Amino acid sequence: MSKLSESPLVNIIKTLFIEVDVNHNGKLDETEFGQAMTQLGLAKEELESVWKSVDTSGDGELEWSEFLAACVSLPLEQLDSSAEIVYKMMDKDSNRAIEFKEFKNFLVSHKFNIEDNDIRKEFNQIDMNENNTLEWEEFKCKFYSVFNQKYDP
Repeated sequence: MSKLSESPLVNIIKTLFIEVDVNHNGKLDETEFGQAMTQLGLAKEELESVWKSVDTSGDGELEWSEFLAACVSLPLEQLDSSAEIVYKMMDKDSNRAIEFKEFKNFLVSHKFNIEDNDIRKEFNQIDMNENNTLEWEEFKCKFYSVFNQKYDP
């Protein structure tokens, strides 16, 4: 299994996919895709050209694999925006530090099928300074690594 498919962050993207799939058909049309990409920080004027490049089958709908590929290939500026959206979703008290409880609650509330022990392991891997919170820089570093990008603070 690839590093990307194992990541809880990919599950977050999957959650976004499910949330914007308003007709629940397992595919995104251009309007639903536009809503998701806007949430990830893509400028509205870029949507049409991005849509044309990611609808690889040309059927007017994006399946999960096409959507994930579109998210993975976001330019670095959009990757920053995406990371910040996910971080804010986790940081419920808005103190710019995600405590373990917030991290775990986020994963559980989004129905990730991850054992408590594995949640703790993932949290500890991200918590590079071992202070039991995920600061923005730590989170962003991990977020970038999931998409095979190097983050230089």
